Amino acid sequence: MLNEGFTRDLLIAAIAVGLVAGLICRPTLGLPLAILTAVVKLFVPFAYFAWSYDGSWNLLDDLSYLEAGLYLRDSGHDPLTIFFSPEGRLTLFSVSGGVHIIYPWWNLVAISLFGEHYYSPVFLNVGLTFAAGYFLDRILSLIGFEKHYRQAFFIFFLFHWDIIAWSSFVNLKDTLVMTLTILNFWLIYEWVVRRAARGILLFAAICLSMVVFLWIRFYIPLLILAAVAFWLISQKRRKVAYCFLLAGVIGFAGAKQYLYEEYWSLLDFSTVLVSSFRALLTPRPWNIEEAYSFLLVPSIFHWALMLPTAIGAGLLWKRSRFERLLIIYLVLVLFLCSFVPEVQGPRQRFQVAFILARMQFEFLWNLIHASVKERSRRTVATRAMESPASPAVTLGV
Repeated sequence: MLNEGFTRDLLIAAIAVGLVAGLICRPTLGLPLAILTAVVKLFVPFAYFAWSYDGSWNLLDDLSYLEAGLYLRDSGHDPLTIFFSPEGRLTLFSVSGGVHIIYPWWNLVAISLFGEHYYSPVFLNVGLTFAAGYFLDRILSLIGFEKHYRQAFFIFFLFHWDIIAWSSFVNLKDTLVMTLTILNFWLIYEWVVRRAARGILLFAAICLSMVVFLWIRFYIPLLILAAVAFWLISQKRRKVAYCFLLAGVIGFAGAKQYLYEEYWSLLDFSTVLVSSFRALLTPRPWNIEEAYSFLLVPSIFHWALMLPTAIGAGLLWKRSRFERLLIIYLVLVLFLCSFVPEVQGPRQRFQVAFILARMQFEFLWNLIHASVKERSRRTVATRAMESPASPAVTLGV
């Protein structure tokens, strides 16, 4: 696909998403910093598609999603009514080639808003990262983290190398998957931990979000339910945990035939341990294919921060009981990837990038604070040593 260059549609997409992004950031960052953050972050995809886009980073899936969205648009469907028309639903399932209908529909939404361009769904995905950051901020606020910590993490998350790379250049569903995952954890925290008065409404919202996953990445609800069950058991809340385990068993039984027909033949349990490390460490910076070269810088950061990430995981485990749930979920995702070779790539790890970002940020936050405290201590000690001694007082006889 050829570079369209600087166009009015590109400018409109950047400004529209930037305005919404600024509004999302405002409660946490304040208006001036929210505007600056939105402008800087939106400039990355804007500059890429205005001056650098040449199709070298296009993959097979991203083009098929765009073609599906264009087909839906050319068939006369619009994003609002397509689900209420039998013909629309049939077309949606047909063009998706199965039940994963959400992301082709997402491309239809993007094309309807910003035109028939490759960058249209990309800009919507960039907007999703702001929503994901907002959900994470709500989680941290509920847990009890201070505002300065949450502001710093919000910015760190938005400009995290994995978030920038996967959301700003390619049209893939993984940003939407990650955002929905974070939304699920926020709702679950509200419902299980706080026991909010709106329990029925929250439970309905959780169920709805779980159903949406069946149309975009079906196995995630099972992993979330399993993670919550293990976490509740670790918190000695076994009765509630059994409810989540039962829901997971029912969900697995309902999907058993589909899982068997489509994916059972892909399972490989022979090298689980080695495959777990492969899923965590891929891609290697020195062995990246040209089509994935946009991951070069992120992969360098990822490898360089592996030990700090592990230390950050330990710090979070001690600091927050709730974030133990996220760490358990990360382990389960890596465990799943370990025996399904087809999902051991960096795309599947991106859906848990927010957890890795939490670990990395916790390490850096503690490192910076320790450095500041040590510098302050040394400054006080130095001043005390350099200050002249108090003059002696001589009393006359």
